[in-house]
Order: sequence, then C-alpha cells, then structure tokens
Amino acid sequence: MNNMKFCCDMMWSSVGEAGYKGFSVIIRNLSYFCPETNENINMYRFMIQYRSHDLDKYEGKVYFGEMALLYCPACGANLITFIENNKDIIMKLAEEHKHLVLD
Repeated sequence: MNNMKFCCDMMWSSVGEAGYKGFSVIIRNLSYFCPETNENINMYRFMIQYRSHDLDKYEGKVYFGEMALLYCPACGANLITFIENNKDIIMKLAEEHKHLVLD
C-alpha cells in the first residue's frame, strides 16, 4: 500500500488491516449487467468488514460480515467522490481484496 493516499490516516490504516482479525476496510467491485445498455457496470465501494480470525489462521467456525461505507467513519469524507477521483488505486485494491469478499 505504499504511495497510496486516502482521506485520512484511519482509512489508510483500516485498508492495510484487510484480511486480519477485527475490523478492516476492503474495496469491493459490485459489478452488474445492465440490460438497457447491454454492458457490465463496475461499481466500486468501500466495505467495512469484521472477522473473528485472521484469514490464514483459523480453525472451526469463523464469523465475519461486511457493510458498505458511503462516508469515512473517521473524517467524514465522501467515499464515492474519492472512488471517482482515484479509479486506478481503487481498481488495484479491489483486485487485491477479491479473495476477502463475502459472496
């Protein structure tokens, strides 16, 4: 995550915790097919995620969940605007976080 700029240090830190026990932030591509235009639409979102265990260190039951964020919980920045202004970073992180997404 070097050289990536986020709205605040808390968001930068939370994205860096993706996949670990506790709370983190991941980037998710919520793509869908639009029949009116006959094309796939990529819609990226910040998701707050919690995990009961690290991704690579669990046995038995694992509890986790996620919820979309529209605004940064720490500084209040509009995350949709951030996504629109930083597509390259967002697309890269969405690809890196693909294995962490709940389906």
